Amino acid sequence: MSLIVFLIVFFLLRGATPRDQRRSDIIKWLIGLYILSAVLSPLLPALTSVAGLAFIGFIIYRLVRRSQQKTRDYQNQQQQTYNDRHGYQEPTSGYRQAKESTGSYNYTNGTARTHSSILPRQANRRLKIVRNFNKKFALALTDEQMDRIVNSSYMSETWKREVEAMTVKYNSIYEWFQGETRYLRAYLYAFNVQEVSSDIFQQEQICMHAFEQVWSYADSLSHLSMEERIRKVNDTYYTKFDNNTFMIAYRFLEARGRKHKLDTLDPIQTGDDMEDLKKKYDQADTPGAGQAMGH
Repeated sequence: MSLIVFLIVFFLLRGATPRDQRRSDIIKWLIGLYILSAVLSPLLPALTSVAGLAFIGFIIYRLVRRSQQKTRDYQNQQQQTYNDRHGYQEPTSGYRQAKESTGSYNYTNGTARTHSSILPRQANRRLKIVRNFNKKFALALTDEQMDRIVNSSYMSETWKREVEAMTVKYNSIYEWFQGETRYLRAYLYAFNVQEVSSDIFQQEQICMHAFEQVWSYADSLSHLSMEERIRKVNDTYYTKFDNNTFMIAYRFLEARGRKHKLDTLDPIQTGDDMEDLKKKYDQADTPGAGQAMGH
C-alpha cells in the first residue's frame, strides 16, 4: 500500500512541477529520494518519515520559488510600465544619433546587455577600479556616488561601459574624453560638486542643466577672452574647466539646440582711425612741419 501512495504522490508532484524546472538539481534529488524511499519503504518503514520530510521540504521550496517569481514579475512589470511611460528602452549600442539640423535625438532600441568580459563580477572589485580612477584623475566622486556607479554597471549598458573605460591606462586624461559619452566624462571631471544618477537619461539632464548654467554665465562675459571667461566660470561655480572640457560642454548643448556665444575680444583695428594717426606722425616728421605748426 505504501508503494502505491508513494507512486501517487510522485506523479502528482511531477505534474505540479513546471517542465523547465524538472531538470534542476534539487528536483532530481527530491525525485531520487522519493523513488528510493518507495523501493525501500516495505523493508524499512522508518524511511516513510524521511519521505515525509522530503515532501515538506519540496513544498517549502515550491512556495519560495513562487514568491520569487512573483517578485520578478512585479519588478519587470514596473520597469516595463516605466519604459512605456517614458518611451524608451535601455540602449545596447549606438546610444543615440543627433540630428544636427533640429537638435533632436533618435534612441536606439534593444535590451541592455550588462555582461562584461572585461570587468570582474564581484562588486567590491569593480568599486576598486572606480576608486583608483577617481583618485588618479581627481574626479571628486563621493563614496556614495562610486557605489551607485558600480551598482548601475550591473543594470545599465552605458554605466557598464563607463566602468570598463576606467580600466584603460591613459597617457593623458584627454584620451578619456572620447566617444558618445564624452559629455558625461567632461562633467565628472570638471565639476567638483556633482550629481550621479543610476538612470543614464536622467544623468544627461543633470549634465545639460549644469552646462547650461555655466555657459549662460559665460555669455554675460563676452567682453572677456575665452581663457578669462573660463577662469571666471571656475571661480564662480567651483569647477575646473579648461578649453577642451568647456568646448565639449558647448558642443553638447549645441547638439540639443542650445546656442551660446563664442565671441572673443575684437582684434585691434587698422582702419581709418589708425591711418589718420599714422598720417599725423608722418607729417610731424616732415621738414618744415614744426615751423608751420609754430606759425
